[in-house]
Amino acid sequence: MPAMSITVIPRHPALGAEVRGVDLRKPMDSTTRQAVIDAWTQHLVLVFPDQVITDQEHVAFTRHFGEPEIFHQTSLSLRSDRVREIFLVSNVDDNDRLMTPAEPSQKQLSSSRQWHTDSSYRPMPSVGSLLHGIEISRTGGITQFINMYKVYEDLPKSLRRNFVPAPDFARAFAEAEAPRDEPLYVALARYLQRVTGVVVGAADFQGVELPAHLSMNFRIENEQGVLAESRDLASIQAQWTGAARVAFSRRADVELAREDVAGFDFEDIPDSIVSSGGLTAFPALVDLGGSVALRVYERRDEALAEHRRGIERLLRRALADKAKQAQRQLPLNNMLTLKWTPMGSAETLRADLVEAALRELFAGLDPDVRTRSAFEHARETIVRQLFPVAIELLALAEGIIAAYAELRPLLQPPLLGFARANYDDLEEQLRELLAPGFLRATGRTRLAQFPRYLKAMKLRAERLRQDPARDQARMLGVQLYWREYLKLRATRNSADAQLDELRWLVEEMRVSTFAQEVRTAESVSPKRLAKLVEVLRG
Repeated sequence: MPAMSITVIPRHPALGAEVRGVDLRKPMDSTTRQAVIDAWTQHLVLVFPDQVITDQEHVAFTRHFGEPEIFHQTSLSLRSDRVREIFLVSNVDDNDRLMTPAEPSQKQLSSSRQWHTDSSYRPMPSVGSLLHGIEISRTGGITQFINMYKVYEDLPKSLRRNFVPAPDFARAFAEAEAPRDEPLYVALARYLQRVTGVVVGAADFQGVELPAHLSMNFRIENEQGVLAESRDLASIQAQWTGAARVAFSRRADVELAREDVAGFDFEDIPDSIVSSGGLTAFPALVDLGGSVALRVYERRDEALAEHRRGIERLLRRALADKAKQAQRQLPLNNMLTLKWTPMGSAETLRADLVEAALRELFAGLDPDVRTRSAFEHARETIVRQLFPVAIELLALAEGIIAAYAELRPLLQPPLLGFARANYDDLEEQLRELLAPGFLRATGRTRLAQFPRYLKAMKLRAERLRQDPARDQARMLGVQLYWREYLKLRATRNSADAQLDELRWLVEEMRVSTFAQEVRTAESVSPKRLAKLVEVLRG
């Protein structure tokens, strides 16, 4: 049997090659077979273009590389009735019947959209998969591949030596991790750390350059054709979200939309509507800052988030007089006002306390207020509770202001230039803790901890005068995590729950480090802080 003359054309440095000169309909001689195996070993993914073969020829070619695997779950109708070695990745069965998404076979196939390795659950996984694309849909239908050897090779050498032999780690990872909606590098880093104990994060893979085809390609289309195409989803969203929303609202063709909504004068706002064109839309009140509008959204979660803000804006308008009345009635004594003076005026204190009470009450509301009666009930509830809640918050503020007044004189060093860095650290801590508006921006549960934080600062300031060297050593240990927090805060959403957790764990670490007798509200350690920082970085 004469050898075939084959040509291997690499498609990307990371993986993938095109093989020409092989006719899959004919038997392969040993030389050609070895050339294909060598190309497969080197490039990992091979494409044989322009092949017209039957299912039987497909199976015959596969046998050059081993005995084909037989899919064992016959009940799912994924195994061909005509050629049992064929696994059907299709929404059309052997009889050309279009299958519905609800059928078991289609549900099974939908899970394959996640990252996975074929047959990884078997005692002896398959060496590979031979795919025959008969009919490919215009959108979707894209199989993505990744070179795990390349991922390993691009790791820093200090990490790479912990994961040898790399093929074994790559295979074990693919077999152990179930498909899920999570970035690959996050899952890989967690797996490697779990099985080896080596600290590795997703950021360690940032230098890995993957081929472009491993990123999803997104298109924006209309009746005329393709409007935009990119593998960068964020740029597509930034450019087209506004236009898409306008187009969707226009196509929803609903008379419900209104601008300049001054009050809740609707009998009810439906949770969803279906337009004459069959589009489901979700109405929501939208806070535009200076005004409120009623608009429709294509997503329920987005509509609910906007609606909550819109309801809050209308309630603020309806409660404006009651809020001013509560501010005037708050009983501030002269001594409290005097101690507060370095931070602001009495009017500022009154406004902050009432605003904090409003935010607390808004947070407790049902966010999906859609009837006039529900809106009136919410307004009446807040009117009834606003002043009592403001009085409770005033009691918290009195404890904080008293602790601040005791600390403040101790923030001046006994001599000019004495332990300047240490006092600067205390001043920074105080500025962050009691930043303008802290009473309205910090929830009641956290505010209750402020007197303890300030007491710990007072004890530290007293001891600093006696032993600045000891304070310096302790300060450097805590500053490590504080600086990490500041860097993360500059790049992340301030509403990030884990970032907020880190911020207050650093405060607890200061209590533990400088004033142990004050006691922490929860267990804290350098190990816990370092682990949380690593999670936030990854």
